[in-house]
Amino acid sequence: MYRYGADFTGIDISENQIGQAKKLEEERGMNIQFQCIPAEKAGFPDGVFDVVTACQCFFYFNHEELVLKYNPKWTGCRERRHPIEIPENYEEYFTIGEQTMFDVSVPFTRESWNGRIRACRGIGASLTPEETERFDQEHRELLNRIVPPKFEVLHYAAMAVLHKR
Repeated sequence: MYRYGADFTGIDISENQIGQAKKLEEERGMNIQFQCIPAEKAGFPDGVFDVVTACQCFFYFNHEELVLKYNPKWTGCRERRHPIEIPENYEEYFTIGEQTMFDVSVPFTRESWNGRIRACRGIGASLTPEETERFDQEHRELLNRIVPPKFEVLHYAAMAVLHKR
């Protein structure tokens, strides 16, 4: 979009990444501002950018921070893509056929995402009603600040085909 007049600011925590980006900028005759700083510490005022993108960094985000604030003993954090675990005792009755995993983009509203997170075992099933209410209020405020009224969240699905012996 640079060649169509868009202005950019590049941010990365890695000096090496910023160095490589500056080389490309120079080679292509661009004028991009760069900062070697964690994005959350960049200090830009709200509304200064029309669009913000994030590439190759979602693995570094702490998505569970708010849940852990209210329930520091929660064991469901850091969930990662994995095949379905099939208990060994199933092997007596089934053979394991095809196994696959795939991405699913699930639509949410702020309200439905708040309900989804409130229903997770780290909140609704673990906290007192008072703690859940405090979490709920802070989560709604966060959603109002960071997401549009409707959005999608990437999930993964796993499937295993079991054949009866």
